[in-house]
Amino acid sequence: MISKIAEKSAEEVKNWAQKQCYIGLGNILNTAAELKIDATPMEGFSASDVTLALQNESLKGFTVCLGIALGYRHKEDATSAYKKVRKPLSEIVVTL
Repeated sequence: MISKIAEKSAEEVKNWAQKQCYIGLGNILNTAAELKIDATPMEGFSASDVTLALQNESLKGFTVCLGIALGYRHKEDATSAYKKVRKPLSEIVVTL
């Protein structure tokens, strides 16, 4: 595996490494669900700004590619007791 990565360009390695982050993200989401902790993955932020904000010597050379919000809902959140709504598959999927 290492030899195959060594044959890739820097951009290809960066893209591969970013995709590997989703493996860890999946584990975090599963663990949070098991522990009854609310979790939401995030993209669409300015990765360069977040990377700059988090820079220190121990993180030098790393880049942020995704984020995750973890926490507990406020006890007075009126929506936390709502029943989940699941639409029938026939309403959301069109078979061609």
